[in-house]
Amino acid sequence: MAENNCTARLNRLRKNLSVRFSISAVQQEEGRYCLTDIINCLDSNLQETVKELGRQLITESSSIRFGYFHDKTGENFKFKYDVPFISKKHDIAILELIEDPSKVFPDSVELVSLNAPKTLIHILGHPGGRELQTDPGCKIIYDEHELEKTIKESVKFFSTLFVNIPIDESDFSKCKISAEQILFHCSKSTAHGASGSPLIQNENDQPEVIGMLLEGYPKIFYNELCNNIEANKRPDLLIESGISMEKVKSLLFEHRLSELSKSIFTR
Repeated sequence: MAENNCTARLNRLRKNLSVRFSISAVQQEEGRYCLTDIINCLDSNLQETVKELGRQLITESSSIRFGYFHDKTGENFKFKYDVPFISKKHDIAILELIEDPSKVFPDSVELVSLNAPKTLIHILGHPGGRELQTDPGCKIIYDEHELEKTIKESVKFFSTLFVNIPIDESDFSKCKISAEQILFHCSKSTAHGASGSPLIQNENDQPEVIGMLLEGYPKIFYNELCNNIEANKRPDLLIESGISMEKVKSLLFEHRLSELSKSIFTR
C-alpha cells in the first residue's frame, strides 16, 4: 500500500511539474536527468517530498553487487537519484554510485571507443542473477555475408523446430553491421539473462570494455524458448547485440557532456 501511495504521489507531481517546466524536463527521452535541479525550482514545502520519492524510486529500489562469486557475497552499492545520462532509444543509462566509507569500490576497467573490435570478445556477467559467468570466446560477426548466412540458417532451424511459431528474417531487422552495434555469438551460459554485461577485448594484455550487451535475436527464442532443450543445442544460430562504447561516447558529446565522457572513458 505504501508503494502504491508513493507511485500515486509521484504521478501527481510529474503532472504538476510537466505543466510548470514542460514534459521534456520531467520525463526526458535522452540526456542528463538531474532531479536535484528540478527540486531546487520547487516550492520549499515540496522539495523534501520529491527528494524522498527520488530516494525510494531510484536509490532504494536499485543497486549493484560487486564480488558475487562462489562463496563470496560481495559488496552492495546503491545509486544516486541524479542520473548522469539516460537514453531510452538506445536502452542505456549511466548511473553514479553512492560512496560508502565502509565499502571499497572494485578496481575500475578501461572503457574505450574503438572502431573495429577483434575477432573474439570476452563477456562476463550474472545471467538471471546467478554467480559470475564468463565466456572468453564470443565470436564477433563482422561480415555482411556471415550475418546473412547466420540469419537464414537461424530462420530455417527455428521454423523447422517449431512449425507453429512464425519466424522470418524480419525478426533480425535490427541486426546491422555498424560502428554503433557489436554482433556476436556467445555460449549457453551467457546467452540469456546477461543484458548489461560488459563486452571486453584484450589489447596488449590489458582488458578493455568496448561495448555492453543489450539483447539477443531471434526474439522468439528469448521470449518463449530459452528453456527448450532442442533450441539450446544451437547457440551459434543466436545473434547477440551490444551497443559499442564508441556510440555511447558519441551520444555524450551530442548532449554536450564532454566532462562526463572524460571521466569514464580511457580513450
